[in-house]
Amino acid sequence: MKNLINKPRVFLSHAKKDIEFMNKVYNDLIKCQIDPWIDSNDIRHGEPWLDAIFENGIPTCDSFIVYLTEYSVESKMVKKEIDASIIQKLNDNGISFLPYVENGEIRNKLRVDLQAIQTPIWNSENYDELLPRVISEIWRSYMERKISNAINSEKVKSLEYQLELERIRNQSTSVFSSSEDKDFQYIFNHFNVEKEITIDVYEDVTNSETKKVEKNTLYHKTFNALIVSLIPFLSSSSSYTFHDNLSEGVISSYFRKNNFFSEYNNTKHKITVIDYPKFSNKFLTFGLIERVPRTPSAHENSAFARFQSNFSLVFTDKMERFKYWLNYNNALPNGIELK
Repeated sequence: MKNLINKPRVFLSHAKKDIEFMNKVYNDLIKCQIDPWIDSNDIRHGEPWLDAIFENGIPTCDSFIVYLTEYSVESKMVKKEIDASIIQKLNDNGISFLPYVENGEIRNKLRVDLQAIQTPIWNSENYDELLPRVISEIWRSYMERKISNAINSEKVKSLEYQLELERIRNQSTSVFSSSEDKDFQYIFNHFNVEKEITIDVYEDVTNSETKKVEKNTLYHKTFNALIVSLIPFLSSSSSYTFHDNLSEGVISSYFRKNNFFSEYNNTKHKITVIDYPKFSNKFLTFGLIERVPRTPSAHENSAFARFQSNFSLVFTDKMERFKYWLNYNNALPNGIELK
């Protein structure tokens, strides 16, 4: 019976004109028990390129090798693959970014952030000399990621065991019924996951030539937010009404109040949450909000009212009860948890 072993998986980014060099890399990685992903071999016939690369390629790999030559630095696809936001996502997910250049002159053509990264020269002349180091980096990155994932998995299990132990200890004297406790535990497990949120800090500037107001981005970053940590802040609305855009306001307000962007505290600087979680469907499903009939206000004319929803979303008493359950089980967050 054939022995199965875990292998590092590596994404190979390159220009088509460098395919001969990358095919050599591809074949040598296989010989070293590494599973390389290259578009020419791993994209199925008829499969969209972008979907294959950004959904089935990069996210499934442990390392990301990009070969930078005079051809690849001008390649539109390679530019997409090494976009600054992609590199940040790689780092956030423990995927090692391993860039190599064909010669020293190529470094001067790279973006400033890429020039700051250690980028060895690798070409046909020193191929055999550098290959062992490349293999070593891939395996080292793979093992570090495996260890990190194992540690995180144990932390999650430990938290679950602690919550379960606390639940058992308080079962006889709990202020929650067995069915209520089970319901809240299910809701907690559903929201106790991470989701990406993307923050933009910008200012409006007037183009001296066109006289039009344009957006000048000063800061752009993607965070992983623990969804359950947002809930107490969403439900603290004074009006007690809910809408999905509430998430954007809560997140931007939290970032500003907690001085995340101290260098951008000028009143002309604005914070926009580009990507944020939406809760309305799930909150309705779990009974944390409900629909109530909406009566048009006096200043709304009949024509305007026809375009408005005939109901509003409001928080239910169950939301407050759920927050009490979180606090009772020492699971109520003090702030929005970010990574």
